[in-house]
Amino acid sequence: MKAEEKQTLYTFIKTTCDYLDGFYTPEDSLQFEDDTVSAFPAEVNNALKDVENITVESEPALPLIQAEVMVIAEKHGQQTDNRAEQLLDKMLAAIKLYKHKNCNILHIQKSDIDEINGYRERLKKQIEMASPKMILLMGQLSVYTLLDVSESISHIHGRIYDYNGISTIPTYHPLELLNNETLKRPAWEDLKIFKKNFDEINL
Repeated sequence: MKAEEKQTLYTFIKTTCDYLDGFYTPEDSLQFEDDTVSAFPAEVNNALKDVENITVESEPALPLIQAEVMVIAEKHGQQTDNRAEQLLDKMLAAIKLYKHKNCNILHIQKSDIDEINGYRERLKKQIEMASPKMILLMGQLSVYTLLDVSESISHIHGRIYDYNGISTIPTYHPLELLNNETLKRPAWEDLKIFKKNFDEINL
């Protein structure tokens, strides 16, 4: 912690205590210094530097685990995300996948085309850390970012792609299903394809 941050924290705590006690006490002339010892080992600090300012998030802000499946989906506004997340949980549970147990979920956000390569590199690192056996891509942005495939999701959903030796299947984003219920049937067929291939890998 920086010396300035310590001073601000001290002043806040002291002011609060004075208010609760009902009287003012002069400030002590304390001298604060910047912390010089890291709270993390060197290798952890190096890893954190590599993913500094990362915009690919695990859901919900929990560390990645060694899971057999990774789901990558676009992040929308908070209100729509809540509805979509509930549907996503039901979709995954239908094929016996549960986040933070046997499944990681990553969210990506829309970005300028110049940032796409940066997203791809960050995703690659996240995938290497989690070592999934299969990847489920939800929505057009996820497909384009990871696979560099610009075909419409309506044409490629349910296909099996290879991403660095990992079977990867695109399908519709849950929000698309909420906005268009006719997509629920093809999305369910995609999930069945995913489950079939996942079971075959685990034989």
